[in-house]
Amino acid sequence: MCNFLWSGAKERNKDHLVNWEVCYKTKKAGGMGSLHLIHKNMAQVYKWLWRFPLEVHSLWHKVIHCILCASPNG
Repeated sequence: MCNFLWSGAKERNKDHLVNWEVCYKTKKAGGMGSLHLIHKNMAQVYKWLWRFPLEVHSLWHKVIHCILCASPNG
């Protein structure tokens, strides 16, 4: 994420104008209010795990079920 914010031309990178830890601080604390991507990803995974058994008739459930429960013999 930091390379996205501060990347320059393909040949070189720009200097980082803000310490990366400052980006994670809340806006009230003087930061950018960015979330840690690991925490955001884990929250999404847990949400999907919670919803999976509840939405058995949804398209995404059927697709994931077919992918994960496909028989290796055909």
